[in-house]
Amino acid sequence: MTSLTHEFGDAVRFRFLPGHYAYLFTHPDHVHHILHQYANIYSKDVPAFKMLRKFEGNGLVTSEGDLWRHQRKLMQPAFHRQHIAKLAGVMTDATTRLANRWSQRLDNQPLDIHREMTRLTLEIAGLTLFGIDISADGDCVGQGVEALSNFVSKASVNPRYFWMINWPLRRNVRIQAQMKASHEVVDRIIRQRRKNPVPEANDLLALLMEARDEEIGETMPDEQIRAEVHTLLNAGHDTSANALTWLFYLLSIHPEIMAKVEKEQNLVLAGQRPTLEALFRLSYSKMVIEETLRLYPPVYGTVRKAEQRDVVKGFRVEPNSIIAIYPYLTHRHPDFWPEPESFFPERFAENSSINRHKYAYIPFGAGPRQCIAANFAMMEMQLVLATLLSRFTFKPVPGHSVKLEPLVTLRPKGGLPLLVQRRS
Repeated sequence: MTSLTHEFGDAVRFRFLPGHYAYLFTHPDHVHHILHQYANIYSKDVPAFKMLRKFEGNGLVTSEGDLWRHQRKLMQPAFHRQHIAKLAGVMTDATTRLANRWSQRLDNQPLDIHREMTRLTLEIAGLTLFGIDISADGDCVGQGVEALSNFVSKASVNPRYFWMINWPLRRNVRIQAQMKASHEVVDRIIRQRRKNPVPEANDLLALLMEARDEEIGETMPDEQIRAEVHTLLNAGHDTSANALTWLFYLLSIHPEIMAKVEKEQNLVLAGQRPTLEALFRLSYSKMVIEETLRLYPPVYGTVRKAEQRDVVKGFRVEPNSIIAIYPYLTHRHPDFWPEPESFFPERFAENSSINRHKYAYIPFGAGPRQCIAANFAMMEMQLVLATLLSRFTFKPVPGHSVKLEPLVTLRPKGGLPLLVQRRS
């Protein structure tokens, strides 16, 4: 996709399958047209989302039409700022436990940061979703996410994977077993909550169970709760883990920026535990996170299907065509991002970003289907950064080559080891 953009520009039409064409659009005007202005004529009826729907159900990411609108309305209160603010302490506590475990290790030892961040975000997801620690089930859930991510990525470019999913092939048996085990974790938790309700529970599962349609007075059925919980658990912890991995990697190779973040934290926190109120004063730290999401957006690309003929800023799109939108490429558009490959957090300073095209920066998507948990994810990343960087410094492992692995999310291939050293 990068090569196509470099060679042909902002709009590229290419053959995807025999008799079918795909379009790659990277200009922010195109993003606004497809994901916002005319989002109703671009569906998720594509192999990748069909595969996710098959394994995870009709959750908020995969559902469409009236079901999606209904679920979005029911779930929106769970992600209001007032509610997620109550979860800040849970996130900080989990990160502090991780920091304490790291402190038991010898200084300057390499740690696979991707693995560590995956475990941390899974613990946070379990505590905020269910009010319980699911770390014991972490490997089970993690393997399910990785297997599904690999499978969906292959199905996106080779629809035979989707057509052959029910064949008794070894790979199919393996992914079905891994996903079944992951589903059983969530099902067990929902059954336990139904059997033993937790009075005044503050987790997202409680809010989903209590959510009631004002018009018909019905609550969400367990099957739909299961689909939404799977979506939030899998997508939520995986994207945050990748974002945090890239964050600490970029800081490790830019020690001068890491020093600026540390200086700001010293001034604002003065060695105290980070709080939600303090995050508003950690402005440079937020810019560093935003710049990380620009360079390495976890959801680096998404696809749609054109349900009817359209013209996107002068480019004709035929019905049933696949439409590709890649934040990874839009975030590097030279008309909106000077020196786009450089790590320069100051580009997100208020005076620098005020006139930037609204759709030039879309790490959480755009339009009506923008990620419902964007504020949750930003708060989580800010608290994790403030907690860990106050106690540790990060350095790259000499000789280790970091490679991208673009599956459903953008992750480092084979993990990402960093040298972690306690601060004095």
